[in-house]
Amino acid sequence: MMGSHAFAMVNLTDRKSIKWQRRPLAVVDTNWMPLPGNDNDLEDTMSPVKYFYRYIPTQLFEEMAEFTNIYALQQGTLNFDITNGQELQVLVGLHIMMGALKFPRVHLYWDKALGLNFFNAMTKNRFFKLWNHLHLVNNLEHDKSCKDRLFKVRPIFQAVQKRCKELDLEQKLCVDEQMVPFKGTLSVKQYIKGKPYKWGVKIFMLCGESGLCYDFIIYQGKTTEIEEGLQKTFGFGGAVVLHLSERIYETGNQNHQLYFDNYFTNFNMLQALKHKNILAAGTARANRLSKPPTMTDKEVLKQERG
Repeated sequence: MMGSHAFAMVNLTDRKSIKWQRRPLAVVDTNWMPLPGNDNDLEDTMSPVKYFYRYIPTQLFEEMAEFTNIYALQQGTLNFDITNGQELQVLVGLHIMMGALKFPRVHLYWDKALGLNFFNAMTKNRFFKLWNHLHLVNNLEHDKSCKDRLFKVRPIFQAVQKRCKELDLEQKLCVDEQMVPFKGTLSVKQYIKGKPYKWGVKIFMLCGESGLCYDFIIYQGKTTEIEEGLQKTFGFGGAVVLHLSERIYETGNQNHQLYFDNYFTNFNMLQALKHKNILAAGTARANRLSKPPTMTDKEVLKQERG
């Protein structure tokens, strides 16, 4: 599985053998040259529709239409007119508009008193019928031994991720978690206290200084797509960083600067990144760095700011 082999041959220091020494801070070479052929700037000149199709290609809508028709047939739904990719594009477009307007009831978008004429592109009854039958896979072809909780949306997940991986990386990158707000019924839904959106889907993301996303992992508990051996060696947080760092290593470019917070930081993970010429910095928990000779939290709180 991607995320393990690039760091499998790194010689790691055993935790008991780690010894800290006070030495002058060494200057690190941070020279970095972007690879030729950067097309990220082209996206700034695209229309919103063209930009959308970069991530969700029209071919995916044709496949969605096929599986939606199959599901309607499997359910024995009466009076279901077969759909096509173009109609499902309208369906998705209306969903995007709903996300922007945020009315309390779905049927209100067709209320004539509100004058939302663009919702006339599809009748309310047809919208609900497609909504209730929309599928991206054939349920009957699903392997029951598969533990992937996201198999029903895997095609759209892979399409978005594929485009993210095609973007040219910046020098300064960050790994962090992001909550996608959601309070409905979902097996991968998480609750994280202290977040602006406490309920939702947790996604670990590799992003650039510009805000662009270059890769991501959707958290789904024990079945999260990170190799078990990687987690045993580096811990879950460190494994997330190294899994997403595979994207950096594959470019062949050196001296990318990667940042993360204390949830991800540990000694062996930093050691592995250094071996692959990925510069890294992160806030640290002393118990994850084999008791470095730093001031305690109580001592730091007594100091002046900065």
